[in-house]
Parts: sequence; structure tokens; C-alpha cells
Amino acid sequence: MDKFDVCHCTEDTLVQRCKELMFSKENIELAIELFINKTHHSILADQLNIDVKSVGMRKMRMKKKLNNN
Repeated sequence: MDKFDVCHCTEDTLVQRCKELMFSKENIELAIELFINKTHHSILADQLNIDVKSVGMRKMRMKKKLNNN
């Protein structure tokens, strides 16, 4: 299997990878917003009612898990 890369994947492959890692439905939706739709952190922070830095931290952690083979 090729190494997975969130920066160069389709929505379908991203969802498949998230399910392999047993991400929650909420985290799968967040991954799509971050890596496919490229939604601004400030918008996601408002939607999730969290700090913008927290969105950045979740993105970094999620990217690390998704790319780790």
C-alpha cells in the first residue's frame, strides 16, 4: 500500500482512512473540513465553540495519526 498523505487524498480515501483508524463521526467530518474543504480554523472554532489554537492542535494531531503508517 502506498503511504497515505492527507495533503494529496480524495474525500473518499480520507473517509476510508479515518474509518480504518476508528475515528468518530465528528472527527471524520472535522477531517473533511480541514483537509478537503480547507475551512478556515476560525470558522471551525466558532462552529465547535473552541479556541482557534485548539483547532490547529486537533488538525496537527489528526494529520499525524492519518499519515502514520
